[in-house]
Amino acid sequence: MNFYAEHTDISYGKNKIVEALSMEIPEGKITALIGANGSGKSTIPKTLCRIMKLDSGQVILDGRSIHQMKEFSRRGLEQLSGGQRQRAWIAMCLAQNTEILFLDEPTTYLDISYQLDILKLLKQLNEEYKKTIVMVVHDLNHASLFADHIVAIKKARS
Repeated sequence: MNFYAEHTDISYGKNKIVEALSMEIPEGKITALIGANGSGKSTIPKTLCRIMKLDSGQVILDGRSIHQMKEFSRRGLEQLSGGQRQRAWIAMCLAQNTEILFLDEPTTYLDISYQLDILKLLKQLNEEYKKTIVMVVHDLNHASLFADHIVAIKKARS
């Protein structure tokens, strides 16, 4: 699997969130996206899943633009309210591409002991099944302990 974003710009309306993003997601590894609040770290996986549209650039999976792939359909998300849509996008990505698991802050609202248990479980699943995992995390220590690849986002750039 070859999965990467190239010169990607992403906006909410007229507000540019991500500018000139280029990054590669290594196959079979855990990639952690880290950065300050508002840096775009949750917006990036939504774009990689086609939940959000690109302003410019491209996201490529195995030599094909995901925005031209029918198997990356956003069908059904348009009928959901904002909060429901936010929760549903992870399930949509999982259903459409079982090789890549996207998690937006998988442990943020849990007690620290549960956070560590969840991250250990993700690491174990990754090692056992060699799945590609992209997760948004706030804790740099967690990213360094559990991720194989870290992408730091600063001012909406990697």
